[in-house]
Amino acid sequence: MAIKRFAEFREINDPAVAGAYRKSFRHYNERRLLTSILFYGSAAMLFLGAFTMRYRLELLLAYPLVALVMAIYFNIAFQENSAAQAPETLHREPRLMAAVAACTLAAGILCFVDLPWLHRLVSPSLSPHLP
Repeated sequence: MAIKRFAEFREINDPAVAGAYRKSFRHYNERRLLTSILFYGSAAMLFLGAFTMRYRLELLLAYPLVALVMAIYFNIAFQENSAAQAPETLHREPRLMAAVAACTLAAGILCFVDLPWLHRLVSPSLSPHLP
């Protein structure tokens, strides 16, 4: 939602007009919106990481694709008349849809594939020679 607001705010390009258009825009500026986007993205990855470490470690391998989806969506917000302003049109963004499809496929596969080497790689130990 913050990216949607950011795209709208940039499109309007006038704080007074933006404030008249949407009451919440009276308190926004580009810096605050970008800061909130960074916070929400970081928090999402933190909680996704906690979930992954607890329930399905293999999903760690999908994180680069999750980050790619987030980066592509963020980039869309900088386009004029961007799809980020109207999320119902995001399906018309081929790069985003390809990244979402790849991420979904990878996560789906990783939910059912066990990778013991990954568990050994991230398990805490005092010595690399301990089991």
